[in-house]
Amino acid sequence: MYYFKQSNFPMHIHTHLNAIICVCWIAGTFVGFLPLLGWNAGPQPQCLFTEVMDYDYLVFLYFATIIFPALLLAAFYAHIYRVVLRQFDYNC
Repeated sequence: MYYFKQSNFPMHIHTHLNAIICVCWIAGTFVGFLPLLGWNAGPQPQCLFTEVMDYDYLVFLYFATIIFPALLLAAFYAHIYRVVLRQFDYNC
């Protein structure tokens, strides 16, 4: 609201603008809470990954999307840490 208070618009523009912003927030909040209120909450069928996908593919996904990126990030952070320590020793 800070940006609108500094402008030279008439007061009725500010009132309409505040009302429109409030309506947008209320509508968005209502739509966001619909799943929490039970909308579209029918009986949940049981679905297991091992029945839908091959176990070997799940193991591949686990290593390709979790383990390998985590090791890569750890290596990058270790390198950054070593560079920072080297710079710290150089400056002291």
